[in-house]
Amino acid sequence: MGDWKPLPLAQPRRGYRYSVDALLLAGFTLAFSPRRWLDIGTGCGVIAFYLGRCLPASRGVAVERQPQLAAFARQNLADRSVLVVQGDARTFPWRAHAFDLLVCNPPFYLPGHGKIKKDPVAAHARHAFFGTFDDFLTALQPALTPAGRVCGVLPADVYARLSPGWEQAGWFPDAVLRVASFADRPAGLVCFSLVRGQPVTPASRDLVLYRAHRVYTDAATAFFARLTRD
Repeated sequence: MGDWKPLPLAQPRRGYRYSVDALLLAGFTLAFSPRRWLDIGTGCGVIAFYLGRCLPASRGVAVERQPQLAAFARQNLADRSVLVVQGDARTFPWRAHAFDLLVCNPPFYLPGHGKIKKDPVAAHARHAFFGTFDDFLTALQPALTPAGRVCGVLPADVYARLSPGWEQAGWFPDAVLRVASFADRPAGLVCFSLVRGQPVTPASRDLVLYRAHRVYTDAATAFFARLTRD
């Protein structure tokens, strides 16, 4: 084991390239089996591709602000029952309670923090020039069913910083996946699910990605294998 490979997807040859966080969030979100879902900031459509592939009876919408990435998403999702929309997800007149799950792999860095990529597509994918996770959470809450959930992935330190504010706004984590690159390192990423209502004890898991350079652990291989299983 340890030799799992993602399915080939179209993406820019240089500059922006999707990374393992999108695959982690896709696998994490899949466990909730949404029927109607919205992928906010889909990029080239990685998360939407796997949700559409693994949940063919579901109905999905993937939104991407950047035209170049939206074009790649349309190419990757041409054979899936997923609608790709180019624009800012916060400004669309979504029908109330249209979705039972929102999923968002947001830019990890605020403007002024971290090195800004020279390539504008990559820069906008990494830095929140056009909205943070919290901005999308607030703007799109009306489009979510009352019992719906929001799934995301963030660096562990950002998750720890933002989660108290979510709870003050009535959002509580009910599932958390803490991801470490290697067994001797702390978790660097957190995949999470938020629901509205009362605080709950979240189902918490830990996942170690690699046992050697670019060689997945058996646990990571099993986690990702759900995405490509026929």
